[in-house]
Order: sequence, then C-alpha cells, then structure tokens
Amino acid sequence: MDGTKDYRVKITVRNNYLLTAMEDAGIASLAELARKCGRSSAQFYGIAGLKLSGLKSNGQWRDILLDAALVLDCQPGDLVPPQHWEKVMPINSGEIEMGREDVAGLLGPQYSPAEAIPDLRIEKDEALATIHASLDILDERERYCVERVHGLDGDPPVPYRVIAEHLGISRSRAHLLYERSIQKLKRPTITGTGKQLRSAMETLGRTES
Repeated sequence: MDGTKDYRVKITVRNNYLLTAMEDAGIASLAELARKCGRSSAQFYGIAGLKLSGLKSNGQWRDILLDAALVLDCQPGDLVPPQHWEKVMPINSGEIEMGREDVAGLLGPQYSPAEAIPDLRIEKDEALATIHASLDILDERERYCVERVHGLDGDPPVPYRVIAEHLGISRSRAHLLYERSIQKLKRPTITGTGKQLRSAMETLGRTES
C-alpha cells in the first residue's frame, strides 16, 4: 500500500536515572533491587515506569526511593528525573510507524534493512502487548507473577521457581497463581476484552512452543 510504513514499533518510556544507577551498582533487574531493599518489586515498577512521582504529597521523598538510594549509594533525587519528582508520566507507552531505514537507525548496525522481522515475533509482541494492557485488574501478586513469567516488566522471563522464592510460596503454588491470574484476565465480564485476551494467550502459546 502506498505510503504505508513497513513496521509499527511499540515504544515504552522508562526511568533511565534509576536504570543507570542500577547498572552502575551491578544490579541486573528490578526484582534484584527489590530484594536488596526488602520490598516488593511491584513497587519499583511504578518508579521505573514513571507512574509514581519521586515525592509524596507532603514534599518528602518516598520511602522506596530512600531505601533504593541507600542500596545504590546515591541521593534519592538521583533516581528520578527532576521533572518527575512531583509529576508522573500520564502515558509512558505508544506506537509509531517506521520504515526500514528508520528501524535500522534505531536498532543500530546489527540490523539490515533487507531483513524481515519474523511474523511469529510480531504476533508474540502483539499478544504480549494485549496482555500487558489488561493487567490493572490483577492484584499485586497476580500482576507480578504474570509480568515475570512473560518478561512484561522489561526484565527477562523467569521460571516459576524464581517467582516462588520471591513470593515465599512453593513452585506449584506459583504456577497455580499464574493460571488463576490468566483465567481472571480472560473473563469478559471483568475486562470487557476476554475474546482478545483469549486470542492473545493462544498466540503466545503457539509462538513459545
């Protein structure tokens, strides 16, 4: 089609202040930082995604940032961009259409404009995006489980054993928690998008098999 770009690229904005401080400290993931701080990793997702401001309504730094600053050997203000000390980012993800040359410029020399992105990869990314957009109905433990199984938080996917250790439950309970969370997401009466979610889960199962 004339004028149609080759690719639709999903962009997610993350807090580079926090991520850089983690890299400098040799901390590989939000889950690892949470363990070192003795907190739930779900709390750090808000900071990493700029969905949680650095300061509380009383003008004091959030406790989670004070804990992280101690672990990362820095000041709380070093972990959040100044423009987000008091204000969150209302929308931290979006999509943009790009041509082959644009994608090559974004991904670097390892990408050849002549290469086609495999269809299965596109299907999997679309399925994950559908699931991620529906996670708000889950409680903290359920969301953590789904995000870690599929790597929706930006960290690599982990096995149920790792999830179980973090939550203080058995591996079998972690698996049941995941299955229960997925069934909850699929309920049309709750999400209004049950059909899309069921399709996304089927696609995910097919691309990961």
